[in-house]
Amino acid sequence: MATQQPIFFKTIDTKSTTATEYIPINTNNQAWHVDESRSIMLVPTAGKFVEMNIKIDTAPSGASKKYTFSLMVNGVASTTLTGDITDTATTLTVTMDQSISAGDRVSLESDPVASPTAFGRIDGNFIWEPTTDDEYIYMGGHPSNTLNNASEEWSPLNGGAHTWGGSRNKRAQTMPTAGTIKKLAIFVDGSPGVGKTFTFTVDKDGTGSTETVVIDDGDENVTQFNNNDIWTITAGDNMAFSCVPASTPDIANAICSCVFVPTTTGQIPLLGGSGDNAMNIAATEYMQIGEQQNLTGTRTSVDLELVNVNITFETFYVQLNSACGGDGYDCNLEIDTVSDETIDVAIAGTGTAFNTTGASVDVVAGEKLSIELVPDAGSAPTSARTIQYGLLFTFGAAPPAAARVIYQGIYNSSGMI
Repeated sequence: MATQQPIFFKTIDTKSTTATEYIPINTNNQAWHVDESRSIMLVPTAGKFVEMNIKIDTAPSGASKKYTFSLMVNGVASTTLTGDITDTATTLTVTMDQSISAGDRVSLESDPVASPTAFGRIDGNFIWEPTTDDEYIYMGGHPSNTLNNASEEWSPLNGGAHTWGGSRNKRAQTMPTAGTIKKLAIFVDGSPGVGKTFTFTVDKDGTGSTETVVIDDGDENVTQFNNNDIWTITAGDNMAFSCVPASTPDIANAICSCVFVPTTTGQIPLLGGSGDNAMNIAATEYMQIGEQQNLTGTRTSVDLELVNVNITFETFYVQLNSACGGDGYDCNLEIDTVSDETIDVAIAGTGTAFNTTGASVDVVAGEKLSIELVPDAGSAPTSARTIQYGLLFTFGAAPPAAARVIYQGIYNSSGMI
């Protein structure tokens, strides 16, 4: 069987009941936009999307009322990965193939019909099947956040349209397994100008790759590639896209993507972090799954529901931008508000890199995921720090939810009872 990768998305934002709108296919909480160009992501290699799963929190409420959801490819709605949520329904699964070429730009379209009742939350996923097994895709950059034309900036590998930023530590994400990054793809929507350039690399632990994509005058609005191997990756490496301007180029927007091939087949990294937001040293906060976004004290604003898919987590890596002091934090993977202690990570007050390996945590369709950050109650952290992470999972069948909860119950803070 060919390898497959779920690409997760979630947004809490009231959907227009009259206007066609769009979000990135890998977002966690980007707003809907009427301009599709603000939501496009870039696919770096050939393959196909074979399934679309969607759940909304409020039904359209009316026999003639519906939302039509479609995968957009290069500005055109797919005729295969498209379907309706109508009347009292709240879920949609479409199992059809949509072929993708390297360099295609994609988004999710929602088109209301007959003024359906507005929904405020959508969860879902697209299932990616690469032409070459184990070519998992990571899409970053931002289609409507102009590049700095004077100094280097960075973007998360998996960003869902997260802004470029001048601090690498606030954009990097931690790889939870070994492998190879390859096939760097760049799409820039404006010319840098004659004699001016943007040079894109993949940054590893603060060093830009020697393999680059250079955007010159005339390279705009066409995907540019470097199909070579970019980096050999070790678990714990911190990765980001980098853009370096030269000769004060004209402003433009850029989206980026790359391929990760794991050393062990079927191992899929799920990457995220707190972005510009440092952890609270006194109060519990929650972090989104699969996105580089701010922290919040409200779990339901960041949790992600698995819609019609089952996955198994195996490894959890976290990295702080600097030591936090005190006795640190508990960094907990939460499944329906319950911390799974078999994979949680203890963040010490000294050091910056921490991990838990060798776990096997099954998560099934309908369960919601979030990451909980709990300051130590005895000796609280003394310095607020940003955090980045990488969760390693495999994709496939899992036991029923009830079986997993029972399995959790045989553990306490010391391990198996």
